[in-house]
Amino acid sequence: MDGNTTTPFKWIALFRNGHIVEQQGDTKLERLASLQELIDYLYGNELLDPRKHYLVWFKVTNGLFTFTVSFDRDGDAYLDTPDGKMLMTEFKLRSAHIVYRREEELPSHRVYHVLGFAGIDTTDQFAGRAIEIDQYGFYKTLTDIPREHAIMKL
Repeated sequence: MDGNTTTPFKWIALFRNGHIVEQQGDTKLERLASLQELIDYLYGNELLDPRKHYLVWFKVTNGLFTFTVSFDRDGDAYLDTPDGKMLMTEFKLRSAHIVYRREEELPSHRVYHVLGFAGIDTTDQFAGRAIEIDQYGFYKTLTDIPREHAIMKL
């Protein structure tokens, strides 16, 4: 680290039925377990409730900066940033999926999060928007979203 202290970013997800899944802890094992819980609930892999559940929003926050991907009932999505910007696709998406990934570069221990959404738009093209958020809350818009990132990444 470079001596600056930061509060780590964590995520929280709200589903249409009011259920909330959030990141528990910040160890790698805790993060992976939380993401697996989210994926199981999102895609219907739970034994007690094997239905797919739909996201209302997915937030990445450190208490000071909050980045939110919101999903509407038509399948479209929007990404809101703390500076008041809203990122969206040119054409409406029919079935947007969350894009999320946390990376840590070694040996610098630089942590960043990729957050966004992607799916097939009304012109039958793959489309989406994503940003890269650093550990201090600065972000940059990504110009390309590879198709393989259009799902939750563990």
